[in-house]
Amino acid sequence: KDPHLVDVLLGRALIADNAMLGVVDEPIVLEEEKPASPIDSETVDDSSEKENDGSQNVQSVSSKPEKQAKDPYEVYRKIVKAYFSAFENGYQQASIPQITPSEVAQRDFLQHRFASSKAIDGETTAKYVEKRWRLLSDCFEVFGFQQKGTARIERDNCDVLLIQVSAKYILRITVHTIESVFPHILSNQPCIKMLVEKTIMVPSEITFSVKKSTRRIVRMDEKMDFAVALGELLPDSSALSFVISEAFLSRDGVDFNRADLPQEPEPERNEKQQPEGNKKDSNTPARSMRIADILS
Repeated sequence: KDPHLVDVLLGRALIADNAMLGVVDEPIVLEEEKPASPIDSETVDDSSEKENDGSQNVQSVSSKPEKQAKDPYEVYRKIVKAYFSAFENGYQQASIPQITPSEVAQRDFLQHRFASSKAIDGETTAKYVEKRWRLLSDCFEVFGFQQKGTARIERDNCDVLLIQVSAKYILRITVHTIESVFPHILSNQPCIKMLVEKTIMVPSEITFSVKKSTRRIVRMDEKMDFAVALGELLPDSSALSFVISEAFLSRDGVDFNRADLPQEPEPERNEKQQPEGNKKDSNTPARSMRIADILS
């Protein structure tokens, strides 16, 4: 046998030790599995930032306050505010020769904010409101007239809108108040001392009837609660009952029928030209002195 030939034939053959061709017991070394390549941290950061930006954008959009719907009754609530503004310091008598801004505001409101139709006792609502304010401001010192809270829409029927609002009057009781509104307590010295020169806060509820087509006030209803205000000054309910029982008060202020309504000033005449008998204080010194003596 030629060794060279054997080497050529069998040198590179797959012959195992057991003479089996092509079967090898030796363990097969598999190629080592490569670990999963890590995701690029910059890619993660970029994607997370984009997601965060997106969520922030969504949050920023959702966090924006929604635009509130316009109040359809705002124009009518402004009429109520204008009323309080015009009479915030009570009724302003026509002054001569100079007219104050408060007078102008009141005249403008009375002329342009009320309907011209007659509604109360055969007179216009504007005339009634003016007369009521004139009497209240004559009998008391009006320190303030304020709106409390927001005007409430009570009813919206056809062309008339009912608006209700709470109010507060800040009034000072004077000697003239006792004489004109509480004359029945003139002989009661303790009551007079408890009331004169005191300031009361009178709560009130006002209902405006406004015609929507013209935006003018056709009627006003008011309820002032003097009992609550005076009760703060008096010691008990019996004293309050005595003061209130015969007072010249009405549901909405001072009673026209019993209290003396002050005369309206005549614009063309000043005080120097008026006769002495027409002056407000010409007939009251004796009555004023009597209360002054009580208070001294």
